[in-house]
Amino acid sequence: MPINTEVTQDTWFIGHDPNFETVHYSFVEINTRLDSGQEIIELFYNEQDWINRLLEIGINISQEESF
Repeated sequence: MPINTEVTQDTWFIGHDPNFETVHYSFVEINTRLDSGQEIIELFYNEQDWINRLLEIGINISQEESF
């Protein structure tokens, strides 16, 4: 479900459609807004859990950018 909310703790997220054809992911600092129109939003409050989930869906951020 799309989300537009202020986060109350540091949050890593993955937003995607059911088939993972479109995937957005990022880090949102405490007291800022998380806004995504993706159908499915997965929230993580631990960076390693977020990285592990990205790896599960075939995204290796160590080859891309660091957050």
